[in-house]
Amino acid sequence: MSYVDIVAAGNALTVENDAFHVFHLSPPPPRLSRLRKSGLSRIASHPGLAKRIIGTTSWRLADRVADSPFSYGSRCRPGRYSNGFPALYTAHALSVALRELKHHLIQNGALVGGLKPRYVVLRATASGQFRNLTKLASKWQPSLVHATDYGPTQALGAAAVSAPLAFLIAPSARCSGGLNSPIFARVAVQAHDLKRRLCFFEKAGRPRHKFL
Repeated sequence: MSYVDIVAAGNALTVENDAFHVFHLSPPPPRLSRLRKSGLSRIASHPGLAKRIIGTTSWRLADRVADSPFSYGSRCRPGRYSNGFPALYTAHALSVALRELKHHLIQNGALVGGLKPRYVVLRATASGQFRNLTKLASKWQPSLVHATDYGPTQALGAAAVSAPLAFLIAPSARCSGGLNSPIFARVAVQAHDLKRRLCFFEKAGRPRHKFL
């Protein structure tokens, strides 16, 4: 069985709209204060109108986070399931998304570069045709979670894009038992909100994090 056979559209499953919830951690989009410079502050004396505009702006910022990888197209940075094409990497649980992020931010027990990064939590819904890679035969599973070799999974991602499939369900390589979903089609993502924020810092020489 080839990678194309594994993700063939004929073998795909379909999920209904608003039934598949995912999380994505991202650097924050431009602050709302920047938008005020373009005239938002002028309507501050009209609370009802201001509330509607700010609410709409908040939703648009969430949408912008979901747009981000797709705006780069083929210039998007390679990932486990993508190389030369974009993918929005999401997790089925916030705890899994956090473990994935910490793998990249924390090395040798310290924050990379001594940074104190801040992130926002995107809640979204994915819909469309997908393939559940966790149901593959056991011989395929090690290549899905290999620590450094992304060749097989990038080939799976390329085959999924060609099928075309909206996303894949795959085991997390950083959180045992966790599930991830690389999403390949922007139309498959419905952004909900950025209500939670995440901050990394160091305390007593150890990296920590907290939700704000």
